[in-house]
Amino acid sequence: NYIDRNYFKRIEYRVGGYYSNSYLKGLGDDLYNFGMTFGFGLPLRYEKTRFNIAFELGQMKSSNSSLISETYGKLTINFSFNDFWFMRRKLE
Repeated sequence: NYIDRNYFKRIEYRVGGYYSNSYLKGLGDDLYNFGMTFGFGLPLRYEKTRFNIAFELGQMKSSNSSLISETYGKLTINFSFNDFWFMRRKLE
């Protein structure tokens, strides 16, 4: 099993975007939510366990843009733990 020893090649980079109708209503108008996300997953040693960091920059607006408008940013940090708990064993 070949393991790449170059740390920067093992980092997972992520980028994305979204557009949706919000479940919230503002003064009878529909609210629209849109934005973009980007982040990366930092591997720990030579395992599949990762420390993930993501940032989201978005905006929520009403269909009548003069009523409600909000710009927001969100930072997310999490840890994905991967272990061999559910590995199928071979019996001889």
